Amino acid sequence: MNIGLFDSGIGGLSVLKQVVLSTPKNRFIYLADTANLPYGNKTQEQILSYADSKMRWMKQMGVDIVSIACNTTDSVLSQINIAEYQKMFKCGIVNIIEPTAIGVIKTLPNIKRIGVIATEVTTKNGAFQNAFKKLSSDVQVVTIPCPGLVPWIESIEQKYEEGYRLVSEYMENLFRFGIQGLVYGCSHYPFASQVIKDVIIKNGFIPIAVHQKMHSNSITLIDPADFVAGVVHDTIDYTEDKQQLEIECYITEISAKVRLERVTKKLFGFIPKIQIIDLKAYANT
Repeated sequence: MNIGLFDSGIGGLSVLKQVVLSTPKNRFIYLADTANLPYGNKTQEQILSYADSKMRWMKQMGVDIVSIACNTTDSVLSQINIAEYQKMFKCGIVNIIEPTAIGVIKTLPNIKRIGVIATEVTTKNGAFQNAFKKLSSDVQVVTIPCPGLVPWIESIEQKYEEGYRLVSEYMENLFRFGIQGLVYGCSHYPFASQVIKDVIIKNGFIPIAVHQKMHSNSITLIDPADFVAGVVHDTIDYTEDKQQLEIECYITEISAKVRLERVTKKLFGFIPKIQIIDLKAYANT
């Protein structure tokens, strides 16, 4: 199968990693729209336009299923009818926010207060609140915008002190709310997981994984990639598996090549083929 994933930058590689682990013998096509990074401060119209171009490009690349590895894009697409996009691909589209809400409710039935760190657009759209509300009236969700995190994660230096300051500032209200779980509401944020854990510990709480038992001072760290990987695994046609893993990466501006090389080497142990494309050629004009 040809599995396509897209995001604004390196963040979606955290989703790609989990999808590869769950369905390794496939061809993966990853697209990072680095020319328009970050998405969190863009308008709804701009994000829809970017998504449309990426869908058209994915179709031309022969993709069978698309994983929207970008919470910001998903939060915007969730407000429109994407049936036409679904029809473009043999196995349709897998979004990221709804599978996360379903997975959390199923896996953590006792959780009642959830914090979500996300981009400004995702927060404004109330995407996570809406997704959880459809499933349970018992779960309270608070989403906090974190505009500085994506630029920090995408930076070459990634100075720890700056990341710690940002996370501490953003999570202050979540600690007051008494969260039992924290959702990485942007696929970039798993790359800041160590800083996030340090801030949680500094505030007197214990960060735990989804499979660990909750207790009074624990905060469960929730990575949507885990749930997305499960959906992709259950959706694709295994009769069309490749003989081995194939990964291709595409970016929309040259300076991102170094970042992708660094992260893919760390995640997969090798640097896949990275090419530059012009998404403007696929705009619906």
